[in-house]
Amino acid sequence: MKELSNRVNGKVKFFDRLKGWGLLYEERNPNIAYYVHYRDIETEEKFKYFDEEENVSFEIEKQDRDSFKRDKAIKVRSCKPTDEKTNEGGTKGEKE
Repeated sequence: MKELSNRVNGKVKFFDRLKGWGLLYEERNPNIAYYVHYRDIETEEKFKYFDEEENVSFEIEKQDRDSFKRDKAIKVRSCKPTDEKTNEGGTKGEKE
């Protein structure tokens, strides 16, 4: 049976955009890497990928002890600050 952990913060170790998978690690324990697939990334963007060393938050899906599979990161979200929205008329603070 697979178990889910609480949400944790971490960083992207690497992400292969062509293959759609990568490895993440927890901030508090950088020695353990978690597999992530693009289907487990939660975003509104058309293309789902991460940049190396990007801050993320995720849940950990523990694999069965008898499995050779690595524990998996799921419900992964970027912790990037969102850019300020601009007006349709131009950049913020621009005179008309």
